[in-house]
Amino acid sequence: MSNVGNTTQNNIHDAINAIKTQITNNAEEPQAYFHVNNGTNAGTGDATTNLGKVSEAVGALSLNSIAIVTNATATSQSIALGNLANASSSRLSIVIGYNSQATGGYSYAMGSNSLASNQSSIALGQNAVSSNVISIEIGDSAVSTGEYALAFGSGANASKITAIAIGASAQASHDFSVALGGEAATGEVIGTKLAEVNGITYGDFAGDTPFSMVSVGNEEYEQTCTVTNVAAGRINKNSSDAINGSQLYMVANKLSAGFTLKYSATTDGEKNGIAEEKSSLVIQLK
Repeated sequence: MSNVGNTTQNNIHDAINAIKTQITNNAEEPQAYFHVNNGTNAGTGDATTNLGKVSEAVGALSLNSIAIVTNATATSQSIALGNLANASSSRLSIVIGYNSQATGGYSYAMGSNSLASNQSSIALGQNAVSSNVISIEIGDSAVSTGEYALAFGSGANASKITAIAIGASAQASHDFSVALGGEAATGEVIGTKLAEVNGITYGDFAGDTPFSMVSVGNEEYEQTCTVTNVAAGRINKNSSDAINGSQLYMVANKLSAGFTLKYSATTDGEKNGIAEEKSSLVIQLK
């Protein structure tokens, strides 16, 4: 009976192993839209849709790249997260959001339909576009197309070299210019070498050849703004500081007070305390 028992036990063991083998053979590896390329996993699957087996690279087309969600594609150690997110032609880039694109190396695009299309560019916000070298854009539909340009705010646009636009719909459209505030717009840089007042021409001004400008309003829309809390500027021949209202008030107050005329003269051979030289005349305004 013992031999029979051993035979029965062996048969049961063999049957269990057979069932386990069949379950393993029939089971399919789960499919997903999350893929990490570690350099050893398979490249099969649908790279277009990013759908494939968990062990496959699929949309993560290059070593150390990550593709997450439907139709996401990433190469060159980049990360793509979102439907149609594409970091497939840039190195070390990050793309987050529906249809967001980072096509420049070391670039970042975050927000639906955002685009960072040049090296080290950053586009943050829905429909944001950063399309030149080391340009930064933050805000819905903001655009920075100039080299090293910065655009901050919904609809802000910095379109020239090193231009800065800060505020909703601010427009910095001149090289090295700055637009500060909502709807502010830069204009042509104009230097002032001479000024004529009441027929008298003045000149020899410090800072008469500017290379850039800062705008806090919009000439086209006749929008002007005050600049407050400005410190008193230096007043001397070489100063290019801004002058605040209190400094102008002191000048105007002195003019409105009028002048005191002090006259002093000498007669031949005599001196006095003001006119020291003989036969001299001194007039003082106080």
